[in-house]
Amino acid sequence: MGIMDSFSPALLPWGTKLLTADDVVSVAKHAEELGFYSLTMPIILRLPDEPLYERFGNENIVDSLVLFPLIVQATSTIRIGVHSMVLPLLPPYEWAKYLASLDVISGGRVDAGMCLGFSQRQFDAVGLSAKKRARMSDEAAEVITRLWTEERVTYQGEFYNLKEVSLEPKPKQKPYPPIWWGGGQASIARAARWSEYIAAPWLTLQEIKTDFMPRLKEERQKWNTNTKLAMWVLTNVSPDRSFSEQDVRDWALDLLYHEGKDSDPTEATIAGSPQQCADRINAYREAGVSFFILDFQRHGIDPASEIMRQMDLFVEKVAPLLDK
Repeated sequence: MGIMDSFSPALLPWGTKLLTADDVVSVAKHAEELGFYSLTMPIILRLPDEPLYERFGNENIVDSLVLFPLIVQATSTIRIGVHSMVLPLLPPYEWAKYLASLDVISGGRVDAGMCLGFSQRQFDAVGLSAKKRARMSDEAAEVITRLWTEERVTYQGEFYNLKEVSLEPKPKQKPYPPIWWGGGQASIARAARWSEYIAAPWLTLQEIKTDFMPRLKEERQKWNTNTKLAMWVLTNVSPDRSFSEQDVRDWALDLLYHEGKDSDPTEATIAGSPQQCADRINAYREAGVSFFILDFQRHGIDPASEIMRQMDLFVEKVAPLLDK
């Protein structure tokens, strides 16, 4: 396993400018050339009503489900990180069909991100309430995985009822694409049951050591699984100078506010000189982080072209300094 197998740049389908097909293709090809494990793209129907997103001046964005096939067509080896399907927003058959088809046409390169959803605005767009999203997601995850592995599925639940339903084609990966569960501490139990990774946003080292990893280990034992921790993290490689704590705050702005959580950017980012970035990654790995989803765009403020520049700097300057 190479050092780059633990890293995935995130390509965000929102921002101050509309993401284009050329942007997607360029970033995907370059990420593959540089040896990144995957290219990650989140799925969000409408931008949440939070300070994090208000700066973009819009709430509607390009549908990521349209963009994933562009990555498949432009590449041949890099994996496609589909992060994360808000399961209640579509019937489980639709999610199962889309991801199975994408896995087939990609030659088995899909990572299937799932989550409960984190904004009522997403549910408002499809006329649903978010109040029952947890129970709906539990049922949906079971239905999806059964559709991927069984010839015919009969299921009777509170929200979904299927009778002798088949799904073809089945995913190329067996038994099905790796599941990555998006969420924080409240999602640990669910992630430990269903997924290979829980993908959590901007955690501090202290949170990982004292709260996240102990709880994850406990739930892994309960479900007899080996779910690992992946982390979304704002990342900025500065090739010419080190960052002070104030430099980090000035760069990160207020972007670590998310769903009521407000983290200190000096404690929950990878930013600064190559050595500073490498030291932070090594510390995170020692604390329990197995995989990094690198947000080089400041969550959409910076254009897709900044991903290209930052990917180069990361591979050339930071990767050689990481503990093997």
